[in-house]
Amino acid sequence: MKTKILFMALLSLFLLTSSKCSDSDPEVKPLPPVETPDNPDQPGDKDGDSLVLPEREKPVFKGKMVVGYYPTWSTWWGEPDYDKLSIICLAFAEMRGDGHLYYEGYDAVKHVIANAHKKNVKVLVSLRDAQNVSKALADEKLRKNLAKEVKYCIHKYNLDGVDVDYEEWGGDENAKRQNLEKFYTDIRGQIGEGYLLTAALGGKTHADSSIDAQLLSHLDYVFPMIYDACGGWEGGGWGEVGQHSSVQYFKDVIAFYTGTLNVPKEKLCAGMPFYGYEFKFENSTKDAVSVAYRDLFSRFPDIDVANTDNIGLIWYNGIPTIKEKCQYVLDNGIGGVMIWELSQDTREPATSLLNAIHTTLNKK
Repeated sequence: MKTKILFMALLSLFLLTSSKCSDSDPEVKPLPPVETPDNPDQPGDKDGDSLVLPEREKPVFKGKMVVGYYPTWSTWWGEPDYDKLSIICLAFAEMRGDGHLYYEGYDAVKHVIANAHKKNVKVLVSLRDAQNVSKALADEKLRKNLAKEVKYCIHKYNLDGVDVDYEEWGGDENAKRQNLEKFYTDIRGQIGEGYLLTAALGGKTHADSSIDAQLLSHLDYVFPMIYDACGGWEGGGWGEVGQHSSVQYFKDVIAFYTGTLNVPKEKLCAGMPFYGYEFKFENSTKDAVSVAYRDLFSRFPDIDVANTDNIGLIWYNGIPTIKEKCQYVLDNGIGGVMIWELSQDTREPATSLLNAIHTTLNKK
């Protein structure tokens, strides 16, 4: 009995100390749980220091860009439609507070990388913050080691650059912004100018210490996440019940980035959701859960899911809204669009959001 009591006490302590605690806003999109690999594949200091990536010319994209996040935990879904994409971001390699990068899921998507390259689609390692990575970015040695391991990952999988999805804000945001800028600089020093450096950043419409023009100047392309204006995360909620990614919000965030933050329009790929939120209450966002666009068709076979934006308390982006956003990108000289995430789409051309993006941006 004493042994059992001791075990339960230790288990409770572990759960308490490993849970995420932050005074920041909720994270902007659902993510799978972190899993620590038994044998993380990381280079030794000697390998990381001596490795030099082959020189290459920075890619030039024709027409409007379409950037899609491909989740390595959804390989059952199959491969994306490469002909409709410019860049694939492999979600995710995990940055952690120990100064190491974990990407054990990448072995399962080597065929995606190879097939994307056959279609001249660029593939990026996409970095997710996990387990107090702000601690690593504040420590010069750990931060530089992370940048070194990013270079090693690019080399190992023959990738075309790196995308940084840092969302661990809260607390001293100005200090975190400065550390993130140093991280961008460290990465560039490791990968050189011919490899892409991009970032997914919050879809905000007001200036604060977490995002500024100086930070964004280090990036080749900027992917504002223009969704989650309301919703739920880990049982909580924010905003009002309704559309989390409206056309007006899309326009407002683009104006914020191009106007207030002075991001050149051609460097901006505006974020679009392939998911929505299912609210549990009419007047509260508490306990709202995300729902993939593709899943709505089996749940509501008698409803024209593709051509509306909500079903009861479920709000999402259907084809008309996606097309309206794409037309705004065309009319205003924006570089392109970004998608979170590809596996949430349907495979049918008549209902596919990716197909709607492609046909609108290419006037087909």
